[in-house]
Amino acid sequence: MKRKSLIFLFMILAGFAFAQTPTQTTPSAPTELKPLAETLSWLEGSWEGQGVMAGEQEFSGTMTGMRELDDEAIVLKRESMTKTQAGRKELMVISFEGTTKKIVMTLITSNNFIGIYTGELKDHEVVFTLATTQEGYVNRRNLKQLPGGGLSFIIEGASPGKNVSKLVEINFKKKS
Repeated sequence: MKRKSLIFLFMILAGFAFAQTPTQTTPSAPTELKPLAETLSWLEGSWEGQGVMAGEQEFSGTMTGMRELDDEAIVLKRESMTKTQAGRKELMVISFEGTTKKIVMTLITSNNFIGIYTGELKDHEVVFTLATTQEGYVNRRNLKQLPGGGLSFIIEGASPGKNVSKLVEINFKKKS
């Protein structure tokens, strides 16, 4: 239990520490009158889908999205697996830092990666970029509501001098 508490505390402190740099806001950013969880309510629910990762390897995945902290955050829990092995588990905590007006996501994965991302919101799409990426590297996560109520999740990456490519792409449908 102590490890979970320490991880949660780290997520909050790291997100706050990073978010101290001012930035421009997007027109659809949350406001004091409309909390982030309401703005991103299209991420809520239980989802399942099929996807492809680098190397054209197919996988299936599930994701749940829920409001937390009195509607001030969305927590996404994602898990993916191939037909032959268990896959990756992720916890994404998305919140809005009111002083700087930034959407911040803290990502914790089952392979011991912890990252802080900043998000850009446009209509029913939010693109997160890793905040600590070294120059020339790209590490992005894109969540987008699809026509018909589905949800697209894409992870993109590139190293210096290389083209940005999709590392993971999955389309989710809401479980009934």
